[in-house]
Amino acid sequence: MLGGVKFAINVIYKYMKMWRVIVRMSFNRDKGSPLRNKLEKILQECGIRYARNTGTWEGPLVRAAAAATQLEKTFSCLSQHYRELDQTKNPGPKIEHLWLYIDRAKVPKATTQTVQQTPIT
Repeated sequence: MLGGVKFAINVIYKYMKMWRVIVRMSFNRDKGSPLRNKLEKILQECGIRYARNTGTWEGPLVRAAAAATQLEKTFSCLSQHYRELDQTKNPGPKIEHLWLYIDRAKVPKATTQTVQQTPIT
């Protein structure tokens, strides 16, 4: 699964240098939110911020290379978490859903304003 994610991220990166990234996650049994907090820290490192009380993290203008790296770390962290749960038979936090939305960021174009000078009389 992780190989497919890497491939998709690399394809998107090739064509888009700045991304808008929206990640939505919810967890079962994440008492005290240790898993969510770990993932939030990873996402924040590239500018994807938590939108209060929604389970959504958003980055309206994120460098593609940084986002690709952090999203890969996010999936690796989840993968490691599930390997640990499988080994310990622990009924710990499990992801209920994960949505990932990436599109090309709309970078505002620089504009210059023409200032009209009023002659002094």
